Amino acid sequence: MLRRTMAVLAVASVALLSAPTAAFADPYVSGSTVTADTYSLSPGETVTVTWHGDYFEPGEAVSVSVAGTAASASTMSISGARSTGATAPAVVDPSGSVVARVTVPASATGNYTITGTSASASGGVTVAVLSATLISTGTTALAKTGGNVPVGLALAGGGILALGVILVAARMITRRRSVN
Repeated sequence: MLRRTMAVLAVASVALLSAPTAAFADPYVSGSTVTADTYSLSPGETVTVTWHGDYFEPGEAVSVSVAGTAASASTMSISGARSTGATAPAVVDPSGSVVARVTVPASATGNYTITGTSASASGGVTVAVLSATLISTGTTALAKTGGNVPVGLALAGGGILALGVILVAARMITRRRSVN
């Protein structure tokens, strides 16, 4: 019984004391996917969209289109050919891939959807155009984004937790001794 209790306490302690960490994974690319080199950009920036692998038939004609606010002011570069406007033609390479570089207008806001359409398939990605306005606060200090917990309060909380663990363990030991 004591072993089980100690095991539960150990697992609970590890779970309580372990810090959360972010998961980092490489982008997953299978044979027929569409990816963008970024999914958020600023007005006037360029995103590279790739239709990978066998998404389209090799040599097939594809129409790449951009939808969003002022999309007609976008510029696209596909296989070295530049085009201005919301739609541009492309030809699929022998591996079945198409790469389009799309520059959103300087006045771009909101989401832009870049779609490739052919006789055999249609698909695309949506990217967010983020515009930020800097508001001067008259100081160069960083903004406070979290709470301030006094060190004494944090230590007191840890001490209370440790005391609780000790009391539970002591109670289990005395119970076990009284049963025997």
